[in-house]
Amino acid sequence: MAPKWWTDLLRVDVLNVMGATAALVCILALRSGLDRVRWAALAGTIIAVASPLISALNTNAVPAPLRAYFVPSYDSFSIFPWGAFLAFGVAAGSMIPLVERGAWSRVMQWSALSGFALLLGGQYFSGLPFSIYNASEFWLNSPALVACKLGVTFLLASGAFLWTEYLNAGWSWVQQLGTTSLVVYWVHVELTYGRWFADYRQRLPVVACLAVAAAMVLLMIGVSVAVKRVPWRELPKMLGWPAQPAEVYELSPPREPELKRRRA
Repeated sequence: MAPKWWTDLLRVDVLNVMGATAALVCILALRSGLDRVRWAALAGTIIAVASPLISALNTNAVPAPLRAYFVPSYDSFSIFPWGAFLAFGVAAGSMIPLVERGAWSRVMQWSALSGFALLLGGQYFSGLPFSIYNASEFWLNSPALVACKLGVTFLLASGAFLWTEYLNAGWSWVQQLGTTSLVVYWVHVELTYGRWFADYRQRLPVVACLAVAAAMVLLMIGVSVAVKRVPWRELPKMLGWPAQPAEVYELSPPREPELKRRRA
């Protein structure tokens, strides 16, 4: 058996699966405009719908590191179904330049309606006593889970637009999080999916989950503000740490043969 650090090193995380999915859907760059939006949305739908089928395949002969990229698992992220969200993100990002400034209110209204439809539809179909798949687990590979998560994303986007465009006055916590999204992503993924709170997150009731989610949002706002406002470059000097002298590189003048070649 491989040592633990080696298996952790090869473990597929969110960034790995995003990169692998981006490599697979990069062909979408050959399309433009609404065509790219349609094909990207279709790619996301295919990934979501095919996820239970991938789970049903006999993949024992496939090497474990490669299998982790494609076969749904509770132990890691995989292209099926998580890669669907990157494809849908390509569709959304490709649509942004096509929307005129004055049309965003109408777009966000449709986004909210679509969000409710996806969320309620995913919940409804996941609760049916029958399925078109031989085996499908909601929290593992179900297209209904993708629909619910996508619906929540649409609702969050609509809420962020409503807050920023009509309700915000002055400083905006939504814009603040957006300016440091990469740092917020790194920190919250480690807290949410890392080992620090692994023993607790599996046993939280609904009320506790809501409370933790609210606390996480407040914490990420604090992290975002700290990243933007704390003078990190000046922090060693403020703490009295000895300054490290910068390395100085001296450029020697060109030698005579080289100088002649330049003049020529």
